[in-house]
Amino acid sequence: PSLRRWGSGEYQRSSQGFPARTEAWLLAARDSLSSSTVPGAHQLGAGASDCVAEALVSSIFHNPSDDEAAFSRELPETLREHDAERLTVARRQLASFAVLAVLNIVMTQVLRVHESISMPPASAELKRAQDKLYGLVHDETQALRSYEDLTADVVAVTAELVEAVRGGNGAELSPEGRATLEALLRQAASGTLSNTVQRQFAAVVRKSLKDPAHSSEQLLKKISLAPWRTEINDACDVLRKVFDLNLKVHGTVYGAILGGARSG
Repeated sequence: PSLRRWGSGEYQRSSQGFPARTEAWLLAARDSLSSSTVPGAHQLGAGASDCVAEALVSSIFHNPSDDEAAFSRELPETLREHDAERLTVARRQLASFAVLAVLNIVMTQVLRVHESISMPPASAELKRAQDKLYGLVHDETQALRSYEDLTADVVAVTAELVEAVRGGNGAELSPEGRATLEALLRQAASGTLSNTVQRQFAAVVRKSLKDPAHSSEQLLKKISLAPWRTEINDACDVLRKVFDLNLKVHGTVYGAILGGARSG
């Protein structure tokens, strides 16, 4: 009854009689949890709440280059019917934070290594630059821009910061700093840094679903996202509301899928 179109034949049934995509989505998450190399992950069990949280985070962060239409099509039946739009918005917001982390890490690294500039987190100049980075990736009027497309703007923000810190008077971003910044941003989309940031940020989101009271501040600091923890918490709250309601509505289906898999 929770799937309005279930009786219409629109959704394919699995061999067990469940919505096929939902079954595959949930069991893949269960297998991921049971085979995780993260210490203690195997102790999470294969309950519906754990598996749905894992599956939802995997959907959000898997194939970040997919367009929004493709993302919606790949959602399980239990999310596609009522939650596709909200999840699409949440995915866009969370993806922008992962990009923002990379931009902030690269900018501060270039400043420290090539410009000998290291500023405390509370620095007014740094805060202004970070606000500009935030504006570059959180433009609601357009799709999330690629690292290549963002390069010129990030170089400009960094150059302005160098000038502000050094008191103007013709102070500029050094040629070496500019070249390194451009090279790192070109490499970001497929590089280790982007993958590491995305994996660690996914852990933050996963923890927010399973334990809302848990503070992720230290991990956010590690990936240079601490300045935006309030905005990240707000985005995670939206995702958690979808998660909680979906689990409440479809928990019986999820439990039956997992129970059938265990008995099989």
